[in-house]
Amino acid sequence: MRQTYIPLRIIRLSLLSILVFLLLQNGFTTGTGTRDVHATFSTPIQHIIFIIKENRTFDSLFGLFPGADGTTTGQIKTATGVQTIPLNAAPDKPFDFCHEWSCAHTAADKGLMDNFNNGDKHCNVTPYPCYIEANPNLIPNYWQLAQNFVLSDQTFSSVEGASFANHLFTVAGASGPDQPHSALTNPKQTSGASTNNWGLRCSSGHDNPAL
Repeated sequence: MRQTYIPLRIIRLSLLSILVFLLLQNGFTTGTGTRDVHATFSTPIQHIIFIIKENRTFDSLFGLFPGADGTTTGQIKTATGVQTIPLNAAPDKPFDFCHEWSCAHTAADKGLMDNFNNGDKHCNVTPYPCYIEANPNLIPNYWQLAQNFVLSDQTFSSVEGASFANHLFTVAGASGPDQPHSALTNPKQTSGASTNNWGLRCSSGHDNPAL
């Protein structure tokens, strides 16, 4: 995984593609009001529903899914080197392990994906509880959706960090106008404390100034 930014030219290209599609759908019109070109598209797709599952990896939910690019093992980095361990059965409510910018980069270890046990102090002792995998009986509704629709098994977060920046990518395709001015991690309260109440109200009852 790596930090990814979408250049403005790609966004413009997407808008151009949409414009071309609309023109083909509705036809070009000349100055006389007559249509010169008309194309009709037929598709069985009626709705597009975009489901984003936060604070989970693909393997922690669908590592056992038949035919998917999943896994049943993970790698840990210890003083004696890198070891491969089996993934633990996921509990109904896993611990909220650190996934801020620094923790995520420590865990990913420059793409080696072998250092998650050192990304959070709560995962650095056996049985390494952040190494988990859901049984289909734990999430039957998600599995039913995956069996009947589309499951994306090689999709990664746009920013290798916490939720806020990735939320912005979800709706805007970026977390700022350019790399130096992009959000990389969660916003802070005026006191300096981290908050998860973006756009809502802080625990103090005051409006969150982050948005």
